[in-house]
Amino acid sequence: MKFTNILFLIALLSSAILFDSCEDEPFGPTVALGSKPIISAPSSGDSYEVTEENLESLMTNVFWSEADFGYNAAVTYILEIDFAGNGFANPVTLAQVSGLEANMIHGNVNNILLAKGAPGGETIDVEIRVRAKVSEDVTQLISDPVSLSILTLEVIVDYPLLFIPGDYQGWAPEDSSTIIFSLNSDKKYEGFIWFPIDDALFKFTDGPSWDINWGDVELDGILDPGGIGNDIPTGGPSGMYRLQADINALTYQVDQTVWGLVGDASSGGWDNDLLFEYDEANNVLSLTTDLSVGEIKFRANGAEDITFGDSDGNTRLEYNGGNIPIQEAGNYTIQLILNQANYAYKLTKN
Repeated sequence: MKFTNILFLIALLSSAILFDSCEDEPFGPTVALGSKPIISAPSSGDSYEVTEENLESLMTNVFWSEADFGYNAAVTYILEIDFAGNGFANPVTLAQVSGLEANMIHGNVNNILLAKGAPGGETIDVEIRVRAKVSEDVTQLISDPVSLSILTLEVIVDYPLLFIPGDYQGWAPEDSSTIIFSLNSDKKYEGFIWFPIDDALFKFTDGPSWDINWGDVELDGILDPGGIGNDIPTGGPSGMYRLQADINALTYQVDQTVWGLVGDASSGGWDNDLLFEYDEANNVLSLTTDLSVGEIKFRANGAEDITFGDSDGNTRLEYNGGNIPIQEAGNYTIQLILNQANYAYKLTKN
């Protein structure tokens, strides 16, 4: 009997030990079902220079290892670039391939960096990475970033654009004065259009023709290709409207904007907007007013939802940018230049 009790106690202790060890790993050892791609070339720290002579030539080939999702799958690899330290918050796609390599062209990379606001003629630190994608339902596998330095070249950037024909300009897709731009070359477009008539109608066209165009049949913010009867209304009075279109998702947005100036340098202070008027001859918004020493900024519709400032002091408008200093009191003519890819302003002391 004593021997039986001893065996029982040993079995009980063994079970307790086994249970205790399992509490540390309640589901047993974790099995990694996949491995992310690894970039083998270029190497972190590599540097490149963009010149007029090499704009069309190869900067570097990018190679990476195969992603393993734990099962056979058709994998799409997306090569991306962004400024170093930005955490790929606003990446631009360089290539989308099914293989394990892609190339980077000097001119293409240069245009992307300038479009993202990098100055020409300066060394810019960037990062590249590769995303491996199977479907929207499967978590992507993302490589570790590789850091590069690129000496940019100041050039005029040729941005992708959409034309905005409508009844307000004679339904003319070839009119290059009514266009919006994709600053990041990512098929996401934005721009400001002056509609001189109430309840104007328009469409988006890819190029100065009707070959590829989009409207909206249901007026639900979803773009429909081609067709008749899908004109998009501004739905408001004449004025300046911000148009945004995402051709990837086939969505768009129309926002009426009435622009005003505020600031402690303005007679209206920070709460009362001095309104801009449209200068048809120059296709800009203009305001002439007295300014004191202080700061100003620009906002739409008397609210803080859409504001422009200038954090860098380069007269380029930035969403939610810093206040603009006025260092000398006097009478100024202020222009908002919204008919180009990079929005800008001009202060002229009269």
